[in-house]
Amino acid sequence: MITKFRTFWRSKRLHKAIHILKNKKVTIISQNCYGGIFSHDYQLKYMSPTINLYFSVPDFVKFCKSIEAYIKLPLKEVKQDEYSYPLGTLGELTIHFVHYSSFDEANNKWKERCERIDLDNLYFMMSDRDGCTNDDLLEFDKLPCKNKVVFVHEPRPDIKSALYVPGYKKKSSVGNIYKWKGVFGKRTWDRCDFNFVRFINHKN
Repeated sequence: MITKFRTFWRSKRLHKAIHILKNKKVTIISQNCYGGIFSHDYQLKYMSPTINLYFSVPDFVKFCKSIEAYIKLPLKEVKQDEYSYPLGTLGELTIHFVHYSSFDEANNKWKERCERIDLDNLYFMMSDRDGCTNDDLLEFDKLPCKNKVVFVHEPRPDIKSALYVPGYKKKSSVGNIYKWKGVFGKRTWDRCDFNFVRFINHKN
């Protein structure tokens, strides 16, 4: 009941922004669930395979640097008992399919959404958690794609793509910034100065 209430107010809160958003077929390559949740919030079709999963940051940066090569590789299942969700490898990269019930489901969705990728309309999103190092931030910042953002727990004026999320200065990284805050449709990332519509409409 609370989830429905929050979703209703989230939709009301974003109603105007959704209509201003013109770049409707954007491919958001996300290190974790951020891209999928942004797409859901703004009623965008999933044009990216990085939905309902996460990479470690080092693996994600490698993926972004050679995305055209990686999406041509087959996913391989990792037989394991450590996690309750499927695990797969893409070359030397490991992908955690946290919101899938089986590897076959994850693999089918991955292949289906890889076919939708628009390499001329790419956006990259990650955060400074999941094994992120300073070198990873620097490598991400050097990606030739200008449409990128990394959510960080402390101000990083030396990283052009960094966006500071208040509330995590005493932590080693940002937390779960898409968590609900209260019951009226706000998420944690609403505290940071990030205009998603301007970002996707090429106005940042």
